[in-house]
Amino acid sequence: MKRVCVFLVLAALFDLHAQESLEKLLLGYFQNSLALQELSGKVDKAILNAKSTSISNGMNISLSTGSISFSFGNGGSFNFTPSASLGIPAAQNLRFTASSNVSARNGESEIKNTSLGVSVDVYSSAREEREIALLKSERALLEARRDLQNGFVNMESEFYTKLKNLFEVASKIITAQKSLYEHALEFDELRVQGYSAASSKYRLKQMEVAGDEHDVEMYRHELERETKIFAQECGMKYDFSDAMEFLPTKIPEVVATDILDFDAENFAETESALWTNEINSKARAADKAFSVSVNAGYTFANTVNSFMTNAMEYGDTIDFGSALSWQKTGLQASAGVSFPTSSANFNPLYRLSFSFMPNQFRLAAVQKKVEKVDEQLELVAIESARKNYETALVAQQSSLEELQWAARTNAESFETYSQLEDDTASWYRRGIITESEYRSAQVNKENYRIKILINALDLIIYNNKTATLFTRDEELRIEN
Repeated sequence: MKRVCVFLVLAALFDLHAQESLEKLLLGYFQNSLALQELSGKVDKAILNAKSTSISNGMNISLSTGSISFSFGNGGSFNFTPSASLGIPAAQNLRFTASSNVSARNGESEIKNTSLGVSVDVYSSAREEREIALLKSERALLEARRDLQNGFVNMESEFYTKLKNLFEVASKIITAQKSLYEHALEFDELRVQGYSAASSKYRLKQMEVAGDEHDVEMYRHELERETKIFAQECGMKYDFSDAMEFLPTKIPEVVATDILDFDAENFAETESALWTNEINSKARAADKAFSVSVNAGYTFANTVNSFMTNAMEYGDTIDFGSALSWQKTGLQASAGVSFPTSSANFNPLYRLSFSFMPNQFRLAAVQKKVEKVDEQLELVAIESARKNYETALVAQQSSLEELQWAARTNAESFETYSQLEDDTASWYRRGIITESEYRSAQVNKENYRIKILINALDLIIYNNKTATLFTRDEELRIEN
């Protein structure tokens, strides 16, 4: 009883060691991945771009001295035109401005054209365009985080795929050993039957045994080479004399992921197509046919007053203006009026401006058709994504069924061959069977042990593939 307890403890410790070794290999594989470092860097860049977009579309302030000119001749003189502005894009491009003209000559200073103004868009797409810009930057950040999230999952799948390849080479060794023991058994029978070493049947069987021995050694060398490469990729130094000892004896058990556990609308391709259609629909809706803005202000010592009064006296003015832009025709018009606040001759100054680009009308018609085609293509992309989901649904469910069937049959075969190996061991000790027959039973058991491990790896890879087919934003840790 004590021996059984000791054996169980040692077995548990061995499995724990194998599990820790596997985790160290996986961690090392992650740490040595330049692809993950690149994806992480892209997330950092997307965070900065999102902040930059938020700043650019937020409240903005501008201060300027304007052009400063000065001279030291004739008593000295200088002139500069300071200005300041405050813009609030979120409030229909609301903007406050202030500017002035300051000059001095021979010790006498003069301040004129000091203007205070406010302007706002009465009707435009400014607010919608700001919202779209912010949504696009947020989306770019979300997609960068998703790429990093899937990068870890794909890297894990890559790790387990390479580990699976090593097990497959190990399986080749076992298959070659099985063939060797079978041919060796047949060779022993020929010798017992008294065949001459010079006979063709004897030499043919001898060559088969030699060929099997060569295959075993060839696959062993292949496993050693691939294991060294794998260990290097995991940041570990391979110093084992037998690669089979390097391979983990146990793969962590995972619960199979059912594709139906995920929401169909979170199918990554569908979600992307829906978002593209949504953001482009917002952009099309924001593309208004025309825009109108108005402005008002007060100018102290307005130099245009001399033009209005035919005098060199500068007076204050109240200024009003508006602008119209008709995008589809390329027509732009602006109008304004300045009223002097104190003048013997109260003559307002009117300002008008027009511009027209005929080609803009033709281009607007073409652009409208392009938008209709784009919208139709977006709807096709959504429908295509939903069909691809149905295909993925069938493919993943079929793959899971095959994996579960393989797991059951491999487990049953392993149990059968384990019992057979125990029986043949007893028969071999009693001299009933040859060593070759006993070894053949051993490799059959080992072959199915490897198959069980490969099946466990396939299930992990399957789970990862299923997960990456969908968006999993609830798993993301949002850090701004």
